[in-house]
Amino acid sequence: MRTLTEAIKEKYEDTGLDTDSAVGMVKVYAPRKRNISSSSDDLQLPPRLTMDYENIDSVGDETSLSHMCRYVKELDLTKNCMKDWKQVFKVLELIPQLVFLNMTSNDLSKDTLPADCQGRSFHYLETLILNNTNVTWDELSTILPCFPSLQELHLSMNQYSSVEIPSGFCHPTLVRLYMNDCDISDWHNFSKLGQAFPNLVSMTIIDCNIKVLPDEASFTEFSALTCLNLSHSNFETWEEIDKFRRFPVLSSLRITGVPFLEETEAFVRRQQLIARLPNVTQLNGSNISDTEREDAERAFIRLYMETDHPPERYATLEKKYGRLDPLANVDLSISRSMNLLVKFEDKSEFMDINLHQTFGELKKILRNFTQVPPSQFVVYYVEMFEGNPKDTRKLVLPNLSLLSLNMKIGDEIHIDRK
Repeated sequence: MRTLTEAIKEKYEDTGLDTDSAVGMVKVYAPRKRNISSSSDDLQLPPRLTMDYENIDSVGDETSLSHMCRYVKELDLTKNCMKDWKQVFKVLELIPQLVFLNMTSNDLSKDTLPADCQGRSFHYLETLILNNTNVTWDELSTILPCFPSLQELHLSMNQYSSVEIPSGFCHPTLVRLYMNDCDISDWHNFSKLGQAFPNLVSMTIIDCNIKVLPDEASFTEFSALTCLNLSHSNFETWEEIDKFRRFPVLSSLRITGVPFLEETEAFVRRQQLIARLPNVTQLNGSNISDTEREDAERAFIRLYMETDHPPERYATLEKKYGRLDPLANVDLSISRSMNLLVKFEDKSEFMDINLHQTFGELKKILRNFTQVPPSQFVVYYVEMFEGNPKDTRKLVLPNLSLLSLNMKIGDEIHIDRK
């Protein structure tokens, strides 16, 4: 084990000369890129500091750390050995200008909060990542008031089976919440999150055991929620999907990997979702055009017009379009959308890609996935064969029709920064 101070010095100090190398018969001494001045206490550290997998268990020399990190704004301590909340708070005190702190996979299960932590305040911190830390709800309700500017909170892989936030707790600045891979099946637990974080704009809860949503007229506790990701949940009927209409301002929904939905061909599935959810303008990462919505709604009418008990949405759409004649000889053999794996750095997600759009339109949509401006990344279409890349094509022309690529199930889209 070692301290954060020691790990930083070891990683960023250098002697000024790299190991010598030979070019032909001439030895060349190449100066290394320097991050420091002559003193180790004057390390010129980057504003974004990555110290993952460094066996760090404590802060170490506080004076040196504070001086070295005086310009550091983001700190990643993933996969270290910090087990004491007191050490975490020391990090925050010694680097008070931190806006981003990642503590993923540090076991913080022990009750080691400082006795006076509720009286502390770290105004700069905006993003706190506590994935796989075993942090408890009691600890969260104690520490979150210390971060009055916190906007983004990650609580994935903490083995939660319920939400136990104290009644009346409220943190109004939080707008983005990630709580993936948990064992919560009762939506009322997530309703507590809506009450605790009343200004949530985006909530991601992938790989949870949710099967049903409550029969509420409106999910008023999520009055600001516009983006919701419930991929790999366990909904079993279209009636549950219909309930997403009841979120007051929901406009972007990601819902891939749901077993009963996967039984339907991708194009038909997307049409059903669009027709049932008039409030959703972006589905699985792809924007819904007016033309696509009208096509989906008309197809929905034709799908259920001969049934005895059509879905609730049917009456509204029939009133909008009237009773339609059935289409003759409809050929659905060519899908209009394709569910492809999209990869960017350490992120990957299955997205429904609308094939009736240009590459330029797709690139704008991928901005939401990468959180990077389109001008700063490149896109590759990767044709796969038996699980391995067969051919890779860099996409350049903005007016290129995605239909011309002849995409197929199993292919992938890879994104790299420029």
